[in-house]
Amino acid sequence: MYNLALFLHVLSAIIIGYVILYGVFTRVIQLPSKQLRTNMILLPCMSVIALITGNLAIIEAGYSQSDLWIILTYPLFICLILINEVFLRRKQRKARKQRAEEINVGMEYGIMTLLMVGLTFLMIYKPS
Repeated sequence: MYNLALFLHVLSAIIIGYVILYGVFTRVIQLPSKQLRTNMILLPCMSVIALITGNLAIIEAGYSQSDLWIILTYPLFICLILINEVFLRRKQRKARKQRAEEINVGMEYGIMTLLMVGLTFLMIYKPS
């Protein structure tokens, strides 16, 4: 069970990384964009899968839920989801109402990049 949970956790992290890197490199996305719509769906779904499979891997590996690195990962994942669901969706709706042809997502994806770097650091080094 541990190997499956770890595999799914790493796979979801790779997909989250792809979604974030797409936004960082693109910065300005033309509307309507199928890729943006796909990213808006993939990020929260993969974040939830990463949370669930990470929790399973933690339980199987015998780590305590009170370890500092585990406590810090939950708010970081929640921030990823909130940035996507609140700020990016709001920008997308506002651009649709104004019939804008492009949307600037540089700041949101920049912040998500920092959060993902923090999550990667916590997952690799596991500071206590």
